[in-house]
Amino acid sequence: MKQLLGFIIAFGLIFLLTGCGVSGQEDHSTSGDGTDQQGEVNEVEELLDQLKFDIDLENQDDHLIVKMTLEHMGDDEMTLSFSSGQQYEIVVSEQESGEEVYRYSEGKMFTQAIITEDLKPGDQLTWEEEWDYTHEGERVESDDYDVSVEMLPQEVDGHTVEESSLIKKSTIQVSDEVVESANSDDERFRHIEVSGENGDYQVTGETKEENFHYSVEDGHHLFMNNEKVELGESSDDEWQSFELEISIDEENLPEYGVLSLILYQYDDETEEQTNHYHTKLEDFN
Repeated sequence: MKQLLGFIIAFGLIFLLTGCGVSGQEDHSTSGDGTDQQGEVNEVEELLDQLKFDIDLENQDDHLIVKMTLEHMGDDEMTLSFSSGQQYEIVVSEQESGEEVYRYSEGKMFTQAIITEDLKPGDQLTWEEEWDYTHEGERVESDDYDVSVEMLPQEVDGHTVEESSLIKKSTIQVSDEVVESANSDDERFRHIEVSGENGDYQVTGETKEENFHYSVEDGHHLFMNNEKVELGESSDDEWQSFELEISIDEENLPEYGVLSLILYQYDDETEEQTNHYHTKLEDFN
């Protein structure tokens, strides 16, 4: 009987010690997971801190131009991954009420392929978008509006980005007055129309210039640069019609983004570009 009682007590002690050991191991493991997660977050923050994100808002009479620049300020190569063709979001809200009047992604279709951008130290990525001051088909009221622009990377160097710190905010004022470009003395291009797709485009319009230049880009790459168009002599400030045939090999077209045409005056001596006119050739998003 004493032997049996001793056996039961010994078995109980072994059971308790085993349970405590397992519990201690579980606690230690949980603590380790928390440390690893925090380390991952810190590493992502350190990588994003090496990126300088800036925006430039150009408030025109009939539209807002949003220019975005992302520059790699670090010392090592970096890879950004995006879960789709949408690399950023732009939101405009009425300042006083907070009502959202424009969202860049609304109504757009983006490629669902993963997009990667490999950045060397000093590399820059640039984008440009426009908003025509309309909400639900009508021009918004004259007022102050908040503009928020956010980059949307999914991963940086293989690390998941849970919350992006690449956000810029600013304020614009929209006026009721709309100045028709055709009535502006310094306007050099008007009535621009684009047709075509998949690399073949026809552009017509009017200009006051005897000659001008144009480039084609998508915010990352130049597909045509400083192409010259000569129309011949004309009297001062007389509008002349022009037509452009633009052809880009389909295999060289961007997989996503917006292909844009930029018309401008060019000074051969100073190499200065002036009187830029931007228009969209094709949207690949």
